[in-house]
Amino acid sequence: MVECYWPGITEGQVREILERSGLAGRLSSQAGVQPLGSLLVPSDGMVIFLFEGTSPAAIREAAALAEVPFDRIVEFQHIMAAGSPSKCSSSEM
Repeated sequence: MVECYWPGITEGQVREILERSGLAGRLSSQAGVQPLGSLLVPSDGMVIFLFEGTSPAAIREAAALAEVPFDRIVEFQHIMAAGSPSKCSSSEM
């Protein structure tokens, strides 16, 4: 999980970062790092990018290549509630 405190960040900026050639092209070959998406909290000026990778160092390098202005990188575990669908869209929330 890559935490970014970025006052004024917009959904468009988050999408642009996720679609950048640094994320779309280089990360797949960057030590097995794959972007999983993001969580945007515009009222707090915060965005969390979720990555899957082989190590925190590989994710740190990939985030730097993608020019993500991160504050910290921490491991996370996604634990679903019992009976939750494995995937949902914002319209299902």
